[in-house]
Amino acid sequence: MNVKNQIIAYTELAKGGINYCNLDFKTIFKTVLLCNASKVILVHNHPSMLPTASKSDINITRRLIDTAKLMDIELLDHIIVVNDDFVSCM
Repeated sequence: MNVKNQIIAYTELAKGGINYCNLDFKTIFKTVLLCNASKVILVHNHPSMLPTASKSDINITRRLIDTAKLMDIELLDHIIVVNDDFVSCM
């Protein structure tokens, strides 16, 4: 997203299996930087169909926030989507 919160790009960064997805911070932020974005929203799904943030989701979100701050990028949200439901990890 740009400084006006307009979407300037979206992309799929990773695909996981039944219970795990290898999330590469370098790939995430490389993509954000190459798009010249100043803000980002991350979204993932839960194959378990449980619309709740796991401890891992929360820990990763904290690390993402800290990493984004180092690059002057604002992580606006990290959303989990399950069918017609969603929840924020923030």
